Amino acid sequence: MPMLSTTLPKGGPLRRLSLALSCSAVAAICGCKSPPEQGSLQGMVPLAAKPMETADLHLAPGDLPASITKLRFGITPYLAARQLHVQMQPVADEVGAALGIGIEVTVTQTYGELVDAMARGTMDIALLSPLTYVLAKERQPDLQLLARTMTYGSTDYSSYLAVRADSSLQGLSDLKGKRIAFVDPLSASGFLFPYVAILDGGLDPKKDFQHLEFSGTHPASLQAVASGRVDAAAISSGTLTEDQSGASAEVRILFKAGRVPYDALCARAGLSPAVIAKLSTVFQHIDTRSRRGREILGRATGISAWIAAQDRDYDDVRAVLSRVRHHDPTILPLAHSATEAGR
Repeated sequence: MPMLSTTLPKGGPLRRLSLALSCSAVAAICGCKSPPEQGSLQGMVPLAAKPMETADLHLAPGDLPASITKLRFGITPYLAARQLHVQMQPVADEVGAALGIGIEVTVTQTYGELVDAMARGTMDIALLSPLTYVLAKERQPDLQLLARTMTYGSTDYSSYLAVRADSSLQGLSDLKGKRIAFVDPLSASGFLFPYVAILDGGLDPKKDFQHLEFSGTHPASLQAVASGRVDAAAISSGTLTEDQSGASAEVRILFKAGRVPYDALCARAGLSPAVIAKLSTVFQHIDTRSRRGREILGRATGISAWIAAQDRDYDDVRAVLSRVRHHDPTILPLAHSATEAGR
């Protein structure tokens, strides 16, 4: 069995132009005038964004117990905590203003820690990565799915295995005896999908690597392979798009491990139907079709909107998880183990 090691999260954010702004630019080039408050996003009605009627969304007496004076909003640590606070605090402030209650953003130290918090009900709202949503739903079937994230105007993204641009590795079979970095045992694009891809390539991740580590974040995995510290790394497609360090120029994609749905926005079990409905409505009114939405999401990592979601949207993740469990039942679920080991 290869040696396992873990490092602390690192990485940097990148501001991007919104889909709506891009649409406005195209309209300008075509010589057309387009109202600033309209646009279309995949899976959404292509009409003018309707202003939010906040008066109807304020929490009423009885919606929450009197002892609850704020809502706790948990984020998985796919980037450094400071970066995620900067990106998500404007969203929390907007939602809190609409509901008439403060919302506290918390970035957990590990993916597993947020799964634990939602299963225990110690976090009220969470932006769960695809695999952590599936695992949290297993542990707490009454977890409420409020919406799913749309990023860069898309509802899913790619999982990659990357190598240095000058690497001699050409295929998955070439990874035997090499050093590899995954992100976290509870990361879909940074572990689950690449793990199955490696199995399909005829290798056993438990036996066939000289060294295997969990880097902690996608940017950390990118840095590990770009620097040559490992021979290959699992990363998300957004990691290359968002990189500002120059590391993305030093790597190339060895293998595309599949498409993964974006994060699930959830509420804990036990919140009243009124709170669930209001939370879902407020979040789904924040998108880049409106000027106000672009202001709120200006620092968020490519988020275009939150759209209506159903639990079956994550069935592909469940299918890949089932294959990993069949290969090694000791790997997942690892919520408590990941928390102890660090992200």
